Amino acid sequence: MSKKLFIYGLAFASAAAAFTYLYYANAVYQDLTKNGIFLLCKEFVLPSIAIVLFLISMKKDLLLKPENTDKVAVSGAASFNIGKAIFSGFMLSIIISCGTSFMYLYLLKYQPHLILLAKENTLAMLESKKSAFPNFEETRKYYQNDFFTNGNQLRVNIFTASSVGLFVSAITAYIIRPKQPK
Repeated sequence: MSKKLFIYGLAFASAAAAFTYLYYANAVYQDLTKNGIFLLCKEFVLPSIAIVLFLISMKKDLLLKPENTDKVAVSGAASFNIGKAIFSGFMLSIIISCGTSFMYLYLLKYQPHLILLAKENTLAMLESKKSAFPNFEETRKYYQNDFFTNGNQLRVNIFTASSVGLFVSAITAYIIRPKQPK
């Protein structure tokens, strides 16, 4: 099962990394509509699809094992449980977020001009919406110094992915759980 988790994670991590590269290379962050679509796909849609496909595959594999055929015949359920599914979905989302973070690290090291353009655009957008921030100087300082570092991007990616992974895997596991006979 861990091989399958790793394969799903790498496949969807490469897709999320491609979205990250396209995001910075095409300066998508300049248009708020395109920005929202790219971020939604990279941070929610791709991990959600990966988790749903992995959990369905995991359930099918458990039902097809020879040692589970008696359990299925007696109780209608095999050894698929919600806890295992949630943990697997969580780990899958962490693998995907690490792929995105590695792409960001690559861009930061080998193509820093893309990150600098994103930083300048973000700071210009902050300047134009100065009245929306009560403590504007602290916010500008944070975006100027800390936000575009690799450590902060890794932390943001992992926190976002873990919350999405836990949420989506809990809902998916609940929906596809084996129904108990009455």
